[in-house]
Amino acid sequence: MVLTGSWDSTAKLWQDSFCVATIEGHELAVWAVQFVESSSGDGDVLLATGSADKTIRVWNKSGGAGKVLRGHTDVVRGLVSPRPNELLSCANDASVRQWDISTGSCLGVYYGHTNYIYSIALLGSDSFVTSSEDASVRVWKFGKPDSVQTIRLPTRSVWAVATLRNGDIAAGGSDSLIRIFTRDNSRVAPDDELKAYETELASMEHATKEVLEGVKTEDLPTDAALYAPGEKDGQTKIIRKDGKVEVYNWSAMENEWKKIGDVVGSSNEKASGRTLYQGREYDYVFSVDFDESKPPVKLPYNRSDDPYVVAQKFLEDNELPQSYLDTVAKFIMQNVPGSGSAAPVSAYADPFTGAGRYMPGGGASANGAGGGGAAGYRDPFTGGNAYVSGSGGGETSAAAMNGAGAAGGPTSTSSFYPVRDFIGFHLGNVDGVLKKLKENMDASGLGLPETEVAHFRKLMEKDLTNAPVSESTLNTLGKALDLPDAQIFPALDLLRFAIRHRTVCDYFCEAERGGMFISFLLPLIKSAKFPANQQLSLKVISNTFAGSNAGRKLLTDHRKAVFAAITEAAPSSIDKNAQIARATVLLNFAVLSNTAQNQEEKLELMYVLLEVAKVANAVTDDEAVFRTMVALGTLLSGSGEELKGYAKALDVVPFGAVVASGSSDDRIKSVWKSLEKDLA
Repeated sequence: MVLTGSWDSTAKLWQDSFCVATIEGHELAVWAVQFVESSSGDGDVLLATGSADKTIRVWNKSGGAGKVLRGHTDVVRGLVSPRPNELLSCANDASVRQWDISTGSCLGVYYGHTNYIYSIALLGSDSFVTSSEDASVRVWKFGKPDSVQTIRLPTRSVWAVATLRNGDIAAGGSDSLIRIFTRDNSRVAPDDELKAYETELASMEHATKEVLEGVKTEDLPTDAALYAPGEKDGQTKIIRKDGKVEVYNWSAMENEWKKIGDVVGSSNEKASGRTLYQGREYDYVFSVDFDESKPPVKLPYNRSDDPYVVAQKFLEDNELPQSYLDTVAKFIMQNVPGSGSAAPVSAYADPFTGAGRYMPGGGASANGAGGGGAAGYRDPFTGGNAYVSGSGGGETSAAAMNGAGAAGGPTSTSSFYPVRDFIGFHLGNVDGVLKKLKENMDASGLGLPETEVAHFRKLMEKDLTNAPVSESTLNTLGKALDLPDAQIFPALDLLRFAIRHRTVCDYFCEAERGGMFISFLLPLIKSAKFPANQQLSLKVISNTFAGSNAGRKLLTDHRKAVFAAITEAAPSSIDKNAQIARATVLLNFAVLSNTAQNQEEKLELMYVLLEVAKVANAVTDDEAVFRTMVALGTLLSGSGEELKGYAKALDVVPFGAVVASGSSDDRIKSVWKSLEKDLA
């Protein structure tokens, strides 16, 4: 049988020169087709098609529709099936995705190419290869998100790649040549041919050397420039070394230059002169190496972007401490001409990201992050693999910020509020949480089977799906919450991830268990005996808002009890991460109250916000102050004169003025100006 795809948006199945099925369903051209063996064991075969409409569809042999696989953000170019019920796809978004077609779930994403991926082929049972517009062929291992080998070719595009039975790789390029690469020394080309190939490759790389804003690579200093000490901590120096452009930062603490990345050259760029990274074009893509034991991470940047917004997203994506914000932003500004001043005037553009890593009892930055200063990229990663409770800060979707002041809801003149989406805490050390949880459950006699550890891991994924959760997993999660107070913190950390899942949220929050769930959390909020439990229980409540309708209803129904617990705990000592979590809970209540437009709820929340804010030392962290003010602004937006009059009666104006004048955080000063204007 033969399967074909066409520009007419159909695929056809052929047998003995006859078309036995026409498959319709794609909206655009079908660029890739593949037979996939079913795991049923009966020899059944499924059909897979990839299209310019960015989807992959699965069919039976009669053309009946099955799963639709969505995830690619550009044209799907190639498909291969490594094993029954599994599929690999490559696309113009520069990614490879691995799929389980029986469930429709994506098992993994592989990034490395910097331009369109045209072709994909299997290499043995544990590897595959891809070819790309970035003039390379890459070799990958299943389960490893980064390629294990990159083969550069002296051609602009590598249109096709295939593997031979002997393990060799054949690549066809836009220069009309097919080149074969081998691991077998007996088949390697003669020395003179290898030398000619290397000369041709070097010639192409020389022809495409990058010019940095009018400065030729050849004009940059060599690594000899690193012999001279830096003038100040954090100073940046760009040098050329071994044909590459490298970026260094001066570490005053260690008295040496630290390499922090490579500037990606234009040999990886499209004709537009920009670099494609994860399906998008960028003016710059810096490669930053934080940990020698891990692959470098990419920092993409466009000249039109705000350096602080990009830096903040970079911290979130790579789970880096918030204390790195200034260093990353300043690095961008120092290396991209015209990208802005070194002053963090736009730091507030994405204010809802808390600490990158929580260290109980540790220091915190002005933004609520634990640990160290901004200078030098001296990482907390090298010693940071140990689990610390509450690791991970807050996040917000782009819509939460970009929607401020948009049509369709409460409005304000402020760019900070009203916030329209619930804010949550989604980052953390998954392996550390699960390891500590198993350790504590085993030690207490509750036990935690490895099968449930795997199920818990799925519930902790950052990009959450709402796949079914078994009753057994839910029961085991409930059992984990029976741990003693001194040992329960990893269970709470797991719960703050899991509660985002609709099934889990419904399980704990619907009528049958909802009251018990609230009664379980509130004592943890009130008590400062175990600070980790206090801040994690607040994060659980924060994430419950986005979990399901049942979660939101439960919090609405029990809001007075939650407010009472928060108010009761305000005078006690509370760490800065807990302050941020508490402010986030109140901010989410403000978002919810704007949805319901219930005046009574707004009045109650207004009172709690101000009651907590006025308690001495209750809100000392700048991030917590900022979120409290944003919550107040969100609450006031579209609420009419009654609520504004109530706020004035509670002395919001003089109190806020004192707080703003005493703060060095530009975000706080700016949001207060907006509040003053709205309250006038």
